[in-house]
Amino acid sequence: MFDNEISVIKLDKISKRVKESKHPRILERINNLSSLDYAVYGHQSCHFDSNEPIFTILLTLHDANLDYIMQSIFSIQKQTYRNTELIIIDNGSTGATSKYVNDIFLNDSRIKLLRVLRNQYDPYAGDRNPLVDLWNAGLFSSIGDFVFFQSYDDLLSLNYVESMVKLFRDNPKCVSASPLVSSIDENGDVNSEFTRALQASNSRNRYENGIYLAQCKMRDIHLINSPGGLLAQKSEAVINFGGFDSMNDLTQIFRFAIHGEVGFDPQAMLFWRHHEFQTNRNQTRMGISYYKEFLEMPIRYGLFKVHMEVGGSEFAEEFRDYLNSEASKMAIDNVKTTLYRYGQKSGNKALLLLMKEAQIRIVIKSVYVWTVVSIHILLRRSTLIRRAAQIAKELLSK
Repeated sequence: MFDNEISVIKLDKISKRVKESKHPRILERINNLSSLDYAVYGHQSCHFDSNEPIFTILLTLHDANLDYIMQSIFSIQKQTYRNTELIIIDNGSTGATSKYVNDIFLNDSRIKLLRVLRNQYDPYAGDRNPLVDLWNAGLFSSIGDFVFFQSYDDLLSLNYVESMVKLFRDNPKCVSASPLVSSIDENGDVNSEFTRALQASNSRNRYENGIYLAQCKMRDIHLINSPGGLLAQKSEAVINFGGFDSMNDLTQIFRFAIHGEVGFDPQAMLFWRHHEFQTNRNQTRMGISYYKEFLEMPIRYGLFKVHMEVGGSEFAEEFRDYLNSEASKMAIDNVKTTLYRYGQKSGNKALLLLMKEAQIRIVIKSVYVWTVVSIHILLRRSTLIRRAAQIAKELLSK
């Protein structure tokens, strides 16, 4: 693919630090990746300062809005902190997107390109989604001391990496770090009301204990609100504790941040873009709630034992109760939201999927919610029809 570019080389897919890991989930990911046809490309000479930490940003993209992709990558390339490694995980892009990725990669030696020819997205596969393996493939080929996973449609303030690195360097106990969050729309304009709400629930000290923040999350104390991927992490911690998983919104706090302190710099910014084709909206449209995935995740990663070790029995039991409650509430709310936002067909699909996964008491509550909402939608529709007929009659009588 890059035969005519003498500066481009194929890189090892798995770094030495990952090969040395004994964590069963890391070993499982390596095994999964051995059957996946992908390649990692880099440059013969990378211009990183060996005296400074390297900050890795993983960016997964596909054939989506090219303007969003370009803006997102631009915000990474223009970071004030130059020791920023960008790993573009190209999940089967074609045409203009693929050409843009090639061009941007060839012209910046700090970029690695991880390319798979066929899109691996499977929203029904949960943690076994090949796309989650690709996130870890990016981590496994990285050289950064710190790592952040960025969505193709989000943006960073230009001081983001510099601010996060300073948080890590100023406090040896810091394992996770975050900026302030701002919501933007399709055009990049700030959603003022939503941004105020986000920032009000993300206001805290420069450093907070990770266990304390996890407790705040469970007790609905608004110190951290984690949209998508919010926290940058020490790469070593992510590798040592099993790599990325499909529930990153939740596990970035409960799997990684709990092992130390969490830094916060409100002068740096993550611009979280809201638009009709967001991944979470597509999944809601498909009726997916991830109820089963919520309950299986702590078993898969041995979280009860981990929580006992770092936070004690009360913390471990509180998380177990919180997860059960949160999974149930989320699943029931998903049925209601899907019906209202995307209509009867999507709502029916959400209910049917939940009936295959959930306990009987959750199914009963979901059926009740589905019935009430469906009736409300029918009544509302009937009211609109009657009103339209009345208006038409008045117009015809004139």
